[in-house]
Order: sequence, then C-alpha cells, then structure tokens
Amino acid sequence: FLWGDTVFSLNPDGSGSAGDPLDSYTPSNYQELQNKDLDIGSTAPAILPFASGKYPHLAVQGGKDGILRLINLDQLSGQTGVGNTGGEVFSLPVPMGGPILTQPAVWVNPADHSTWVFVGNSAGLCGIQLSISAGGDPSLVTKWTVAGSTSPLVVNGVLFFARSNLVGALNATSGSLLWSDNHIATVHWESPVVVNGVLYITDQAGKLTAYALP
Repeated sequence: FLWGDTVFSLNPDGSGSAGDPLDSYTPSNYQELQNKDLDIGSTAPAILPFASGKYPHLAVQGGKDGILRLINLDQLSGQTGVGNTGGEVFSLPVPMGGPILTQPAVWVNPADHSTWVFVGNSAGLCGIQLSISAGGDPSLVTKWTVAGSTSPLVVNGVLFFARSNLVGALNATSGSLLWSDNHIATVHWESPVVVNGVLYITDQAGKLTAYALP
C-alpha cells in the first residue's frame, strides 16, 4: 500500500514491527481513491475522547472523497495487523458534500459530556455529534450545517471559523452566529488559531489580524 492512503500506528519512538507499522487502516477502495485523487491523505485523523460502547478509542478520518469514517484505534482494520483493507466501524458522507481538505475540530460539551466533531470545507461547516447505540455501536449524527470555512477550532465552548472576507464565532451546539467581522481579505488555506487568549488569522493580502477573546 501507499502509506499516504493509510492511517497507521507506530511506537512512540517511531518504530514498528520488521520495518512495518504496528497496525494500519486502508479503505477497501483505496486503488479507486488513488486513481481519482480522492485519497484520505488530505487530512489527519481527529482523535475522539474515551467513548462508551464497543470501541472506547475512536478517531474520525476524512478524505477527498467526502466521507467521514470512524476507525477503531485499538484495531485499525479490525483484522489484526498491517496489510488489510476496510474495517471502519461507521461511515458518513459529509452532509454538505465536497472533499475534506481541512482538519476537523473535536469538542466535549461540558453540559452533557457529549462528543462533537466540526468539519468545514468550501461547501459548508457542520456540527456532528457522536452517538452510541444501546448495543454499543458508534455513529455520527449531523446536528447543523452553515456556510463553508477552513479548519475550525473550539475555544471555551465557542466555535471559531474563517472563510474569504469573514471570520466569526458560532454556538457549538446550534450553529447560530455569535459574532463576525468582515475586515479580512480572501483566504485560501488560512485558518484561525488562538494563542494566550487572542485569535489570529492571516489572509491572502499578507495581513495578520488579531482579535481579543472575551
């Protein structure tokens, strides 16, 4: 396999087993995804907090094919060891459509301890909640979608996002707009970051804009 189409695990020192990773997840249709430039190498796994049910250690993996996959970090392919394909425990087409080239943000709601995943692309930005069935099976449930963004982030329970000529903040559970500012230029891959209580965003005009957070 091409490791660019694969999620794999290593020891902390970077070693594997006989030169191979310790474990791996590769989509069963990896060759088709590679041929069509729809591989999962466009974004990294977003690791979720401890979950109840059958799979306590989960990650969300997106891709250029617009599919969100839940993978079991304790056994990535579900078949023990490297070199296997398939094995995701749940998959969902991203609700707004389009490829996933951004990094999801993960947040635990302190009010009810629910786990949320926020995914943005040029087609939209969505809030998705992790659900565990009575039988212990995990799934992802879409709660809201709004207009698109680059990679979002959550700070103090507020979801921050950016797109061309706009940076803003949303209520994480409803997607409702809390604040926005249109004094930035166009953005391409630029995403907001927060350092020491200040939100920063760069734009294609070569400007760095800073906002103090409440």
